[in-house]
Amino acid sequence: MAERTGFNRLIGDIADLCELQLELLAVDGKKACKTGFMAAVFLSLAIATAISVTTVLLAALAWFLHSSWDWSLVNSLLISGAIGALMSIALLVGTYLSAKYSIASLEESRGEFAQNLAWLKSLIVGGERTLPSTSSDKETSSNFGKGSFKDSRQPPRWDAERVNR
Repeated sequence: MAERTGFNRLIGDIADLCELQLELLAVDGKKACKTGFMAAVFLSLAIATAISVTTVLLAALAWFLHSSWDWSLVNSLLISGAIGALMSIALLVGTYLSAKYSIASLEESRGEFAQNLAWLKSLIVGGERTLPSTSSDKETSSNFGKGSFKDSRQPPRWDAERVNR
């Protein structure tokens, strides 16, 4: 069998990296979908509450303020509208926090992708450089980026435990 040329090795390494990134993205995407479900639930609750229940409750509050404290009907409606707006804002903050948590689970894949690009750049330049370690190395079970490779031409490999989570 013929020995692989430098270009063939580079193409093979790029293919291996693409496969690795797709598998890592699939794993992190599943986690994001699971955590993103709660964001969708909160958003649905916020919309349903804002449209149905609060309309009736706020109208009743306005009528109560008007009849009990002798406020004008306009002032009563403004106060009940402000209370409704505060309730909707609180629900939207809950939605935002849930969505932010869901998106944060994809940050690990983004960091690993940046490391893969740095590794490819070192291959193309031709130097025997090692990859810089990042803060995500402490959080990931991936073997990539935790030090220097014995052969800088060897593509990074992943830990099967992380892929199977």
